[in-house]
Amino acid sequence: MTAFLGMGSMLDRVLCRLLPRFVWLWTGVSLLVVGLGWATLNAQVDSTQEPVLSVARLDGQTTKVPLSAFVESGFQTADGTLVSWDEIDELKTDQRLLGDDPSTIVVHLRGGGTLQVRSLTAANGLVTLTTDLAELKYPLLDIKSVRFPKPEGETEWQALLAEQSAEADRLLVTTSRGPRTVSGLLEGMDEAGVKIVFEDQERSVTWDKILGILPAELDKSDDPKFILQTVDRSILIADSVSTSEGLWSIGWKGEKVSLPNDMLVSLRVRSNRILYLSDLNPVVDEVTTIIAPPANQRRNTNIFGQPISLRFPAANHGNERSSSQSKDNAASMTNRTFTRGWGTRSRGRLVFDLPEGYARFRGWVGIDSSANGQGICVAVVLVDGIQVFSQELTGKQSAVELDVPIDGGRRMELLVEPGAQLDLSDWVNWADVRLQK
Repeated sequence: MTAFLGMGSMLDRVLCRLLPRFVWLWTGVSLLVVGLGWATLNAQVDSTQEPVLSVARLDGQTTKVPLSAFVESGFQTADGTLVSWDEIDELKTDQRLLGDDPSTIVVHLRGGGTLQVRSLTAANGLVTLTTDLAELKYPLLDIKSVRFPKPEGETEWQALLAEQSAEADRLLVTTSRGPRTVSGLLEGMDEAGVKIVFEDQERSVTWDKILGILPAELDKSDDPKFILQTVDRSILIADSVSTSEGLWSIGWKGEKVSLPNDMLVSLRVRSNRILYLSDLNPVVDEVTTIIAPPANQRRNTNIFGQPISLRFPAANHGNERSSSQSKDNAASMTNRTFTRGWGTRSRGRLVFDLPEGYARFRGWVGIDSSANGQGICVAVVLVDGIQVFSQELTGKQSAVELDVPIDGGRRMELLVEPGAQLDLSDWVNWADVRLQK
């Protein structure tokens, strides 16, 4: 009995020690459950909130605008003032691009669009393109090229792209003797393949035989007012946009499609006051390396196909003028990405014919953030052979702002010359570069 009572008093002592811990544990679990429930409720509330977009205006201002404020002619401010599309440069959502999908058909549009397509058909001069996001319709006249995801025939395809033809539609097809070009008149496309009039006879070519399609350039396509980047890396062209019930209505030559806001990454407005250099095709595009491996200069990405990224002092993040002699250390720098521009390297050369009426060349230039502080080179701008800008760049300094006169110029040349480290890590980005009236 004494032993039993002793065990009982020992049990009492153990319980007295453990009971508070159980109470605290139960309380903690209860609070955690309540916290998770509250977070879930907040997430549900946040998910019902209206999307807000960041709008960059041509006057340099940036403002936040709710989705419902956009109308066909622009957007309305809180006091009812209309800001027209002609006053807007670009708007951005909080969405990000998905990864590359090499299995898609790549369709280039004459107005500057690029579509990642799963299938396409055509009838009566109208092409229906099915993407992961929507079914789009564009006139055949606006289709610049269609390239299928097949590695065969790349050399022949590039040769075809270099030859403009206003007389015939062209197919690049695979044969037992290698890739071959078929020229004729496209009659239509269906689930089986392409119908083309070739040597006065209508012939059918199945999709498995087709490497690429180049429609004839019968006339110049209309320039689109809007360029839209979607999450699947497609770039849509449009002549009208508006919103209704959380959807974007996108129009082109009478055809319209609706897209949810979470499918849109950015919308750029083409202004007659601004022309982005990435919308122009260079008349000269060449790179001569010294010891670095060969690399192509790229439109709207760095030379590695990644987003253009430049370093800026953390205080201004590229919203103020950046000193060309900035000595900021890495701890005080931040990276800013750009959706437009050219990725180049030393010794790289890009030459553009200048349209009439533009007075300034503006943007940013610097070594890509991925160089991690390495690289030293010189960026040069020539107009009609006359140097109008020259600046040494290093991977440790911030990007340099460009604002140089081009009024009356006919040809502009962008050069990247190697520095003391030859051409190692000289990965130069000409970011957001544009001609402005």
